[in-house]
Amino acid sequence: MKDASQHLARKRVAILFVIVVVWVAAIVARLVQLQVVQYEEHAAYARSQQTRRVKLVAPRGAVYDRAGNPLAVSLEHESIAINPMRIPKAVGAAGAAEMLAGALGLNRKTLEQKIERYQGNRRGFLWIRRWASPADLSAVRKLNADWVEYYKESKRHYPKRELASHVLGSVGVDGDGLFGLEQSMQYLLQSEDGNETVLQDVRRRAIHSEVTEQPQPGISLRLTLDQRIQSAAESALRKAIQQHRVPSGSVVVMDPTTGDLLA
Repeated sequence: MKDASQHLARKRVAILFVIVVVWVAAIVARLVQLQVVQYEEHAAYARSQQTRRVKLVAPRGAVYDRAGNPLAVSLEHESIAINPMRIPKAVGAAGAAEMLAGALGLNRKTLEQKIERYQGNRRGFLWIRRWASPADLSAVRKLNADWVEYYKESKRHYPKRELASHVLGSVGVDGDGLFGLEQSMQYLLQSEDGNETVLQDVRRRAIHSEVTEQPQPGISLRLTLDQRIQSAAESALRKAIQQHRVPSGSVVVMDPTTGDLLA
């Protein structure tokens, strides 16, 4: 009887030992999987949560007339975007669209469908409003949503409005010249934005930052045009076109001593 109970006890101890060994082996295997096999994957995810890259906007080169009056300049604005993948399930695409539509006067249904499409494609970036006004920025910030992001961007402005517009040309939303001097002098005017790496806490508050790539502003141009003469020439040409009832006309004003184009 005593031998039987001892045998049973030894059997139980053996079973317990096997269970402990299997349990320890499972833990070791899991640790190896996390710290060796999947290390890079988890490390990359941790870095994505702890750090973020911020674009440092470099201004496009300005364009001035012969007296230094600005004809084309780039000013910094803030744009609004969201990360569809960070929208809480409790809020959802419908709730997020309702919040943003109310703050910015957007179509709620259209925005909801777009957010759902981005979530389905696992895309983590969606522009909501480029170059937002101060009122728009204030309204969205009041939502206090951590899935809303703000980016500084450069936008082209022409202080003299349509003056010499056919000469200056224009710039597209991507910051590249479309025609005129903006296009032909793109290689000089274009800028290169820099990057800053920001270490953040769980509330996305910056702890430390480091500039990883310095922004490179574009080269500014000074033309021979004189804005006063240009304005007078355009006004005179406009009157002549109306007076003679012709579809278009052209005029060139030059300095006879230097050949400089004044208008």
